[in-house]
Amino acid sequence: MSAHLPADRKKKDHKDIGQIFWFIVAGTVGFIIDAGVLEFAVRYTNAGLFTGRIISFSIAVIVTWQLNRLWTFKHQAIAIIGIKKALSEFFKYLLSSSLSIAINFGIYTFLIFSFTVYREVPSLAVAFGSLGAMFVTFSMSKYWVFK
Repeated sequence: MSAHLPADRKKKDHKDIGQIFWFIVAGTVGFIIDAGVLEFAVRYTNAGLFTGRIISFSIAVIVTWQLNRLWTFKHQAIAIIGIKKALSEFFKYLLSSSLSIAINFGIYTFLIFSFTVYREVPSLAVAFGSLGAMFVTFSMSKYWVFK
């Protein structure tokens, strides 16, 4: 069936699949950072489940922005596009992430307050929150931030 698609359509489908793959890779790295920093903050500092999450999520957002711009949506390096454009893009990424943050933190908070296992292993709540927000983040990144 796909053998009969026009060449432009095949190229677009291939590009979309590549973007989804690299978005998942960047998101996985972001999750590892988010969960790792949170676990460290909860276990070895007095940050707590919510202050630790704000710290961990903030670091993960910066990392995923860079990975998505370099891998998923293949933008030029900051030095080439200029710091002003890069900062503008970063703030658009933060703004577009506000809905994703609400979904992510909503799921995280629900799980932390509802089930003991998530208070004991908060990275599990991070995982479910991240999965819940993933589709919104990809759509906003593809069609607005990195457009």
